[in-house]
This record gives sequence, C-alpha cells and structure tokens, in this order.
Amino acid sequence: LLSNYEETTPRVEEVKKARIIKRGYLKKDETTTISIKEWMDYETTKEEGENKKFISKITIEGINGENTLGGKILANNEVIEKEPDFSVGFPNANTSEEESKKLSGIYKAEDDQGTSYFFRGDRNELNNNVEFAEKEWKILRINGDGTIRLILSEKIEIDSKFNNYTYDGSAQHEKVGFTMGNNTNCTQSHPCEVTYDSNSNSFNNENFGGTNSDIKTTLEKWYKSNLKDVNDKIAQGYFCNDTSSPNYMHNPNSTAVIKYGTYDRVYKIDAQPSLKCPEPLDNKGTIRSYGGIYKTKIGLITADEMNMAGFSWGRPYVVETNYLNHAYNWWSLSPSYSSDYAFVLEGNYEGISDDDYSPFSAYAVVPVINLKADVQVTGEGTSSRPFVIK
Repeated sequence: LLSNYEETTPRVEEVKKARIIKRGYLKKDETTTISIKEWMDYETTKEEGENKKFISKITIEGINGENTLGGKILANNEVIEKEPDFSVGFPNANTSEEESKKLSGIYKAEDDQGTSYFFRGDRNELNNNVEFAEKEWKILRINGDGTIRLILSEKIEIDSKFNNYTYDGSAQHEKVGFTMGNNTNCTQSHPCEVTYDSNSNSFNNENFGGTNSDIKTTLEKWYKSNLKDVNDKIAQGYFCNDTSSPNYMHNPNSTAVIKYGTYDRVYKIDAQPSLKCPEPLDNKGTIRSYGGIYKTKIGLITADEMNMAGFSWGRPYVVETNYLNHAYNWWSLSPSYSSDYAFVLEGNYEGISDDDYSPFSAYAVVPVINLKADVQVTGEGTSSRPFVIK
C-alpha cells in the first residue's frame, strides 16, 4: 500500500503528498521495472467514492553515480553470482590463495528495501576501505535503498553491557531488545524511528516510547561525540534486532529457552542468513514490545551480516585475514537464544559464538552507520588508497 512507503517532500506544484516507491542503483545498460496498480477498496461507499478523483504523478530522479560511493563500488567490482557456502568460515585454514582471490568480493542478496550488494572475504582482496569523520571504516554492503552500510574498523573506547539488570530468578526475556516496553511495536510497516536533533545533539524515542538498552545509550553517546559534525552525510538506516521466535514455544514468565529467528538461520550446519528482518512475532503471532525493526543513525551489525561477510558458527572457523576479524569479543544486534540470555558475537577469529554471552556482560562495541546514497568520494577503496568522503 502507498501508505506503507516513506514520505518525502513533494517536488511537483500543487501535490499534497509524496512517497518514495523505490531507491537504488542502475548500472550501465541495466533496467528495472516497477508495476503500479490502482483500485477502489471493496468497502468504499457510494458517498465516499462518487464524483471523486485520484490524481497521481510518478517522478524519477537520478544523479550520475560516477563519483558516488555506491556507484564506484559497483563500477570497480564484478558481482559474484555463485551463492557462497555460509556453513563454513571464509577464508579458512583450508582456503587456497587462488580460492581466496576468486571468491573474495561482492555478492548480492535481497533485503527489505531491494537488492543489496555485500562484501565477503579476505581483507587483502577487497576494496571496501573508507575514511570518514577522521576514522577508518569498512563497507559492509550497499543497502537495497541505495544507502551504504559502514562498520568501524576498530572498537570504540568503552566496552558495554547490552543490558544491565540484577538477575532475580525471573525470565526477563525483553533484555535482548534494543529498546524495551515500546508503546508502538517495531514492524516492517512502522519501524521504530529514533530521531536525532543536530541542534541539541540529542536522540529520542518520541515516536514509539520504550526504554533504551545500555548498548543503544552507549552508541548514541559515541555518535554525539564523534559524528555530530558529519550528521548531514549519515542516513536514517534500517537496523534489525530480530526478536521473532515463531517456531519455539515458551512462557514469557518462566526461564524457558526462547530461540530467536537468528538461531534458525545462522546456527545450523546449512546456514542460510538473510538481510530481511522478520516481524518481532512470538509463536502465537503476538508482536513483542521489545526489539524488532528500527530506523536510526547508528546501530550494530547483525549475526546474518557477520555470516555473509565470512564468519560461520560451524567449523572450519575463519582465519585472521577476514576483513571483519578482531582479536576481541564484540556485540552484534542479534539475540541467539535465552535461558542465560546468550547473544551472538564473534571473538578472536573463531567465528560466531553463543556460548554463555549474556546481555549483562561487557564486551566491545563496533558501531555501524549508513551513508546517504549521494555522497561523493575520491579514492579506490584499497588500504593504500581508501575511499574518502568529500
């Protein structure tokens, strides 16, 4: 439905409302098709429909992508069509130098906004290095809406708990939420949007309420100290805190295990990660008031994105040369399962782990942001000549 699409400022005189149907990139000689249907609702009464007009206009806006970050990424990389084997880490101890060169690069997958292009593999074979806000970043992917997702190359100065609480013997499953006790549920049609005011340098949840997790507060504090002067280049990006668990029975008032959606996708030998974020539904179809789908300026990587970048839960684990490798444990935004409230994270190039990592333990924080689609760059993306945001 048109009402589900993002509102934008009308560009045509006398137009009352405008919404964005599609964003993205078109490479040379590439086409895309958009189908539009108009209909009158079956329940429309004669009084509502008689002598009424619906007038619409479709506009297409484009920029030359030659010097945009997304345009340069696609121009300088041939998309690898073969789907990776997500069940094993890449590159791993058994990966030959020839395989590492051949299979490190850009792949594509669908996300909730369209076609996404993601980097996977050996840091020495990838051109996904960016200098921005006087810091070094890695490109995770081009999102389906054309924005570009970056992850900081190193952790921030302060380790953080995901959520702090005193264990009192009750389940408290909501502590895996990026926010908890939301007044409005965070769904696909209505993502919970966290607003940032550059004048007051402040974040707030006024559109949906909810209590911040410790990790959200830590990320926003870092943003205010380090990125406020480049805020105009940073998009309101989608972040998935997948608290769905459609396949597992549980009593929210007990300590029974909840296995969240990420568990089924990533923690299996035949791992099938996804860039699409499920609705935060429990096994009875009830939408949870914690976690879900957010739109905000800063967040964390998901376990699915870790898996797609080359980290696996199963063996063989990745070796040191994967571009996301760090020699410390760091948070993702994806809850795994909760009896001891374990979370998915990666530590010391041993892959994705869920072993006794609870949200009230402190681990490293590696921020993720999304750059706007029209940012202009110089450079080539290599370690010696990184992309530099103009």
